Amino acid sequence: MCDCLVGERDDHETEIKSVIFMNTKLKGELAELDIKCNELGDQRERERGLGNGTDDWRNQYEPSLLQIEALQEELQNCKIRTHKLQHRLDLSRSE
Repeated sequence: MCDCLVGERDDHETEIKSVIFMNTKLKGELAELDIKCNELGDQRERERGLGNGTDDWRNQYEPSLLQIEALQEELQNCKIRTHKLQHRLDLSRSE
């Protein structure tokens, strides 16, 4: 009976060592995943900051860009009007 108990104890020790080894391995993997998770969180925050910077830039410069576009369109219309008036003037001179 003593040999049976010793054998059973040895089996349990082997199983416990296996569980401890697996537990240690999983703790290492968990630590690596935690580091990766923190790095990704930091990266997300940096990218959000860049996005906010883009929004700030857009809010600051978009009205100016829209005004430039409107002025360019107005300039184009004035050039067309000037060309038409010049054409009329040329026609009236030739008559």
